[in-house]
Amino acid sequence: MRLDVSAFRIDWKDAQVNAIAPGPIPLNGIANVGKARINGVEMTAAWSVTGYLKLSANVAWLDAKTSEVFTSNNGAAVPAATRLPGTAKLQSSLQATWDFDGPWDTSSRLSFLSGLSPRGLPTFSAAGRLVGFTTLF
Repeated sequence: MRLDVSAFRIDWKDAQVNAIAPGPIPLNGIANVGKARINGVEMTAAWSVTGYLKLSANVAWLDAKTSEVFTSNNGAAVPAATRLPGTAKLQSSLQATWDFDGPWDTSSRLSFLSGLSPRGLPTFSAAGRLVGFTTLF
């Protein structure tokens, strides 16, 4: 059995996020949000049940926010402490892997991976915004 735990803080200068530029043809691009900070904890547990069967699980908690006010491309002021788009607060996964030997000195692997982000299906607020995300443009 192996257990790994990591706690971290990342202070970014000139952080960039994916964004969609407004216009008649929306284009994917990059937006500069200035300073941002991510605090997080990750934990992974792995267990070799047999020489062939391995199980693992991991969970991560992230607090990813901007550290300063910035102006988006549409001119709107986005306040400090706004959650970075596309970052889940909590996510987890489970994996089972079965390794087996094949003929003529070959080997194979069968894996199952399942992930969970408690946010569930995307939902929209009454104003038409995706809940948990901030529009940058």
